[in-house]
Amino acid sequence: RALAIDERLSPAYALLALSIGTEYVNAWNGRTEGDLEQALAFARKACEVDALEPLAHHSMAVTLMWLRRLDEAEAEARRAIALDPNSSASHGALGNILHYTGRHEQALESLELALRLDPQFNVWMHSIGRTEFALGRYAQAEATFKRRLVYMPTSDVTRAYLASLYGHTDRVDDARRVWDELMVINPRYTIEHTMRVMPYTDPAPLERLVDGLRKAGLTRSEA
Repeated sequence: RALAIDERLSPAYALLALSIGTEYVNAWNGRTEGDLEQALAFARKACEVDALEPLAHHSMAVTLMWLRRLDEAEAEARRAIALDPNSSASHGALGNILHYTGRHEQALESLELALRLDPQFNVWMHSIGRTEFALGRYAQAEATFKRRLVYMPTSDVTRAYLASLYGHTDRVDDARRVWDELMVINPRYTIEHTMRVMPYTDPAPLERLVDGLRKAGLTRSEA
């Protein structure tokens, strides 16, 4: 509707791209990986309309990240930050890209900055917890995931990570309790979807996630 009023509105194209990516990664509205090409077209259009619009480059970064074109995604995230150094969204996107490419310590720096810039944006809390989990810092990750659930009590994926963490720390009853909560919130959730959409260059963090669920007696088929 915004573009019907002004077809040169760069942020509208960018937000369309981001919306498609969000639907894809959360398995909403039937979105599949094939829809990411449409998202990329919208992000490119946003940049073409206004090359100095930070949100346009942010949408390129996020879309390229989901497409596993992580080098290009990082360049776009850094371009977005150069245009808007106070963008929580772009610092968070860069943090996620660094995490997916295995640079977890650098990822934490970017993600913590993103959270300082927008202290109530709970997605960054999940991203920080996921990075701490990948580093094996289970006590820190547990606190971060629980903090995220205060802000977003209906999160399924945070509970999946928390259940795995409890498996790694020999708290099987807690793991099953959290997984049961997850299934009430979203009975259609599968760990396979999470593994499929997360664009890691090294599968080790995903293997850690699945291993914790196995230790808790939540096999992949049950999960």
